[in-house]
Amino acid sequence: MINWHDMRARTRTIRILTCCLPPVWMCFFLWVQSPVLMVQIGGIGGGIFLLAVVVAVWRLRYTGVPPRFRANPWLTAALVLSSAAILFLGVYGVLDTLGLTPGG
Repeated sequence: MINWHDMRARTRTIRILTCCLPPVWMCFFLWVQSPVLMVQIGGIGGGIFLLAVVVAVWRLRYTGVPPRFRANPWLTAALVLSSAAILFLGVYGVLDTLGLTPGG
């Protein structure tokens, strides 16, 4: 949606988001009127963001990383382990926020 290689477009987008998002969040808070619910929504958003980060890292690995790093089995094992941990944390965070975990 945004050409991040174009400095003018990137700067304009950041300025617009900087000015527009706080009032949107304020209106959302006035509509929801529950800080606890907003924290829970943020927890779900954080969990979904973690899952998106894992997908982005694996995509970047195949499109932007030199082959010599992809061929290293230790780096691949570390990436698999960290991806699994992040996936687990993201899913657990969403489930815990929704109260679907044992003791939650």
